[in-house]
Amino acid sequence: MNKPQRHGLGWLSLLFVHACMGLASVASAADEGPLAPAVTFPNTEERELRSSTGKDYRLFISTPSQKAPPGGWPVVYVVDGNAWFFPAAMQAQLRGRNPQHHGTLPVVVVGIGYPGERLLNMQRRVYDMTPPAPVREAPPVPGGREWPAPGGADEFLDFIEKQVKPLVEAEYRIDRNRQTLFGHSLGGL
Repeated sequence: MNKPQRHGLGWLSLLFVHACMGLASVASAADEGPLAPAVTFPNTEERELRSSTGKDYRLFISTPSQKAPPGGWPVVYVVDGNAWFFPAAMQAQLRGRNPQHHGTLPVVVVGIGYPGERLLNMQRRVYDMTPPAPVREAPPVPGGREWPAPGGADEFLDFIEKQVKPLVEAEYRIDRNRQTLFGHSLGGL
């Protein structure tokens, strides 16, 4: 009996569980974790992009080495790109190199990160990944520091929808019906 061919992105959830095991944890807003390693990776590029509100971002883009299918590539947008792009891109390239064997299509991976070499930029990610909400008394931050400013999730989503996605769709053959946004922890909010 022939094995049914799957074209879903379910393998990504496993990717991120495995990637979590290899990344150092971030203890506080002041300690933003280790520096992101300087890496060159096949079929990958990095760009700087400024939002319409004047915030700077880093985009990391990984594309399959094969020719795009007629309907275009699926795409995975990954927030906290400084930390999560390389594990996602590596898995996507490994899994996508032989779709007949692995049962998954190759995908374009787009990491949305921040300037600088830190894996996580707590000030920016707290703002970008939290919804506007009334200010309430928050629990104390370890070490007595202040909480980063929250509330920019709508602005961040607008940046992704109106600037990042159109840029990617203009330069790469993308299947608009096969897109997902991934974030871990606060990025999943």
